[in-house]
Amino acid sequence: KTTQTTTEQADSTATAKADSGKQTTLPGDTSIGSVASVEEKLIALENKDLKLELSNIGGTIKSARLKEYTNYYDKHVTLLDEESQISHILKTKANTEVDLSDVPFTVTSQSENDTATIVTMAYMPSPGNKVVYTYTFPKEGFEVFFSTSVEGSKFKDGSIRVFWKNLLKRHEQGLSESKQKSWINYYSNDEGLDDTNSDETLVDYPINWFSFKQRFFNAGLISLSGSYASPKFSSTEVNNDIDTVHIKSCIASVTIPMNSDNKFYFGPNDFDICAGVAEGYKKNVYLGWGPFGVVNRFLVLPLFRVLDNMFSNYGIIILIMVIIIKILLFPIAFKSYLSMAKMKVLKPQIDAIKEKNNGDMAAVQQEQMKLYKQVGVNPLSGCIPVLLQMPILLALFNYFPNSIELRHESFLWAQDLSTYDAPISWSADIPLISWLLGNHLSVFTLLMTVSQIAYTYYNNQINTTATGPMKNIGYIMPVIFMFVLNNFSAGLTWYYFVSNVFTIAQQLIATRFINKDKIKATMDANRQKFEAGGGSKKKSKFQARLEEAMKAQEARKKGKK
Repeated sequence: KTTQTTTEQADSTATAKADSGKQTTLPGDTSIGSVASVEEKLIALENKDLKLELSNIGGTIKSARLKEYTNYYDKHVTLLDEESQISHILKTKANTEVDLSDVPFTVTSQSENDTATIVTMAYMPSPGNKVVYTYTFPKEGFEVFFSTSVEGSKFKDGSIRVFWKNLLKRHEQGLSESKQKSWINYYSNDEGLDDTNSDETLVDYPINWFSFKQRFFNAGLISLSGSYASPKFSSTEVNNDIDTVHIKSCIASVTIPMNSDNKFYFGPNDFDICAGVAEGYKKNVYLGWGPFGVVNRFLVLPLFRVLDNMFSNYGIIILIMVIIIKILLFPIAFKSYLSMAKMKVLKPQIDAIKEKNNGDMAAVQQEQMKLYKQVGVNPLSGCIPVLLQMPILLALFNYFPNSIELRHESFLWAQDLSTYDAPISWSADIPLISWLLGNHLSVFTLLMTVSQIAYTYYNNQINTTATGPMKNIGYIMPVIFMFVLNNFSAGLTWYYFVSNVFTIAQQLIATRFINKDKIKATMDANRQKFEAGGGSKKKSKFQARLEEAMKAQEARKKGKK
């Protein structure tokens, strides 16, 4: 449950945090000095995957940079830097607040063992009063363990307020998609995952972690000893400049126990890696809503992993995925091809019914249903297989644009399969064209559109059920999707293109093995059995309901006359 307020309220919250409780002295203590009089010292830490800098001013993480990932500007992906800030606000026994971001910490120990580097920092405002932070940085991975310990009579037993302002950087080519897929996730073991992309969100239940989630990366804070109370979040766009380095300004504020164990995560939205961070943390990798997420989780993702271990080129991996999925779905697809073949055999009789009733659609439908019942044909049997394949197509619509494995992987003319390919581009603003396509034309999207139109044309030659406007829709929709998908992942449009080509080839091969004479003989035999039984063949529930609806429609028509 959340409540949302305006941007002005969010700004006032940040201002209040910065101004009202900011102190560098404790009641009864002598001054501990200002930041200006204390030299900032950075402690550099590095493992196989991550570079960190800790600051003695505030004792917090100053920067976090990934070693194996580069951004759109060909620089290392940075998830935290000097333009962002993590600060802690501690309550004293006198119920005043100390903003620890302005106080100097002293590194009391720094050690290294076979598994991690451990840094301990302490702030001692007066004898007997101490705030201790301990950072444990493993030799590999994207996690940093962070423990707090507060001692002394001057500090009130309670909590520390963690205030994290993160100016999210642009890492990807597609600016619009980068903004759309950047928000704050937060998770509770009881309430599950929720997210916010609003000016301010107040959460009325404790959470176990939060993360600044971007398209392929996230930075988060996870509790290892309970939960975080009174969470507050805000997220606003910084500007709309196409050359901007930043995309959003996000703020998270949570209350943690004074003595607690936590960990930071600065890393990729990789499903396997995030799954090991904390309960529910894998949800930072968006696999799609409901059943589509299930298909990706238990079919597409395992298949992709197997192929990833066998092949190095991701364009080839996608091609092989198409072939495997098409083979798995072929029994379902074959039923659709068989149904279309039956309808084509019945076409002369259906045309005769239409001519006989001369535009009386109710009579045409009744006689058609009678014909289907006589010959044992279900006119919807060709649609059901198509509907059964839709979850996979829609699941892949979510999988490829969010798959970090495709990031910066090239194939043919595409430099990065995770974003659009743009071998054809223009810088000038061209009326209407720029509004529809932006500043480029994705060739994979164009090939997908052409292949879909070709499939529609071929399908209309063998499918007799689509007539009039229905036939034209099959040509219009691919063109509409061309404009929609022009900015989408090249991996996705490459998949759809190959899938269309393979479907046409599969259908051409399948129809060669369908014996129309045998189908006609079977339908004639079914008609003879029907007539021999006096037309008493048991109707299916669907047929019965359809006939009742037609009779009711005919009765209403007669009543109007």
